[in-house]
Amino acid sequence: IQRFAVPSLGLTLGKVRIRPTRKERVTVVLSVSPGGPAERAGIRPLDRVFRVLKDVSMERVLQLRANDRNLPDEDKSLQALPLDEALSRFRGAVGQSCAVQFRREKWLLPRWVHLTHEAQNIEPVLAETLPGGMGMIHVHELSAKAPDAVAQALAEFKKAGAKGLMLDLRGISGGSVEAAVAVAGQFLKKGTLVTTRLGRSEQLAPKAEFKTAHDSPELALPLIVITDSGTADAAEILAGALKEQGRAKTVGQRTFGRALMQELIPLSAQELDADERKAGLLLTVARYYSPVTQLAYFDRGVEPDITLAERDFEGWIYDELDVARRGNAWSAYVDKLMALPAEQLAELAQSDGRKPERYAGIEALHRELKLHCDLETLRFALREELRARLRAAGKLANLTDLQEDAVFTGALRELAKAAGVDLSKIPDYAVLK
Repeated sequence: IQRFAVPSLGLTLGKVRIRPTRKERVTVVLSVSPGGPAERAGIRPLDRVFRVLKDVSMERVLQLRANDRNLPDEDKSLQALPLDEALSRFRGAVGQSCAVQFRREKWLLPRWVHLTHEAQNIEPVLAETLPGGMGMIHVHELSAKAPDAVAQALAEFKKAGAKGLMLDLRGISGGSVEAAVAVAGQFLKKGTLVTTRLGRSEQLAPKAEFKTAHDSPELALPLIVITDSGTADAAEILAGALKEQGRAKTVGQRTFGRALMQELIPLSAQELDADERKAGLLLTVARYYSPVTQLAYFDRGVEPDITLAERDFEGWIYDELDVARRGNAWSAYVDKLMALPAEQLAELAQSDGRKPERYAGIEALHRELKLHCDLETLRFALREELRARLRAAGKLANLTDLQEDAVFTGALRELAKAAGVDLSKIPDYAVLK
């Protein structure tokens, strides 16, 4: 497979080379949806997936973490399974669960996580005004609705007198090239080249140039585009165009490198027809190229102007906190936090100064949970859950974590520099000093 989405898990899979010099490809996570089951379980883009088990309880996952050497039929790696069987293991109805084993490049050992399929209702675009008059646009999906939503956000920012803009393209795969071109048109002059498509042949995929169709709004503000390893397909075409045309600076991680045009060609065979199976050939018929350097995005992606990575932990810390969150002591403590005065809650969610002592009784909780991670890690996890609960209740001031999102804070510093904004004079950014 080149791309396979499981919306109910907030997960999209792709294929990458084991090494740049080798042709063999392995199944990895292409992108994860913000707030979805996969992201909450700690899965990130480029995590390599090994095994998937259907209809597995959390208790079984805990057993697998302790010993997974004696699996019966499921002992085959995902890479060794027939395509249809491998993909079927990720599918499930809302409420069904599965276990996924994966490993991050810097980890010594893989992790098992428990995921439950959920109904997804994600807005393609969300916008917010950050302290200091910075406009932030989170693009979650480059669908047909995205261009109008971006245009509406820009109109609101212009009305509010925004001083700078950020376009967050992290974790987006798939999408429409036409939508990417239309969004690019919100920032570029009419007739600007966004991407070129070159195919195997003129019959399969004629050469095409995609240019902006309308003049961009009169909002020539400094622009920062945020990308990560999960920025793929139409989103990296958008990021590459804004960067190469000199409209924006890019911050974050190199994009996935998968901007392709593919066709599914149905196949028929007597053996397949006999057991009512269907087969098809997924053929790559064209690749998309950047507008100025005219380099293919495939296996190259878009290199950021400034490389930054989000905070990460060793696998065992994720497992330890996963178990802790499911216990009564954790729930009781977070419930007490949620009972704090609204003003105090909002302050912690905005910025706790990275001080564990801001959380009364945290040391006793650390002992009761018998954690091996330090108090700072526990503080981080508690605040993360606090923000998640406030967000679910519609009480979170900013969707962006102004304190812990290291990629965002790096992008913010660059934007403030370009916009002439002194962050040190804005109390909400005091933790960035």
